Amino acid sequence: MRKIIYIFLGLIIVSCAKNHAPKSMDINAVEALEEEDIYEYEIAEKELKFNYNIESSTSNEYQNLAITKLKEVSDLVHLKQQHPEFKEDIEAQLRTLIQKNTNLKFLDSTTSIENILQKGNIEKVSDSILKMTLHFNLVSENKTVKDSLNAFIISKIVIIEGSSVKTNKIQFSKID
Repeated sequence: MRKIIYIFLGLIIVSCAKNHAPKSMDINAVEALEEEDIYEYEIAEKELKFNYNIESSTSNEYQNLAITKLKEVSDLVHLKQQHPEFKEDIEAQLRTLIQKNTNLKFLDSTTSIENILQKGNIEKVSDSILKMTLHFNLVSENKTVKDSLNAFIISKIVIIEGSSVKTNKIQFSKID
């Protein structure tokens, strides 16, 4: 009986020794970096802006990213209304996607977003921030309303295990 117990203990020790995480990847360090990324950009209205011509493939990538994130915002709002028990988690996710003090019409209703289109060119606000205007329809049971908002694409270079990766973050704000 003791031999069987010693064999099981030996197997457990060997299997636990093989499952240790690599030293180069510290999970606490990754979480700290993610917390640093949760910041908000306030874009001043009087800031110098100019048109930024980018390749059409890159423009399409940014447009697709913004449309996907806008649909994600809509889905999160509907999920928050249907499942109030997840309200705190959903609101935290919405805070990362919507700029502070921005109250968008569709956030308070049960409408859906359809026909999302980019209007005009992408503007370069700074070296790491691009701005695009999105137009869309808010469809409810009774009516369809046209609305628009600004999407800010915040680009950043992150170094992961020696290789640099470009990350993009989207934040939405109302058009003033």
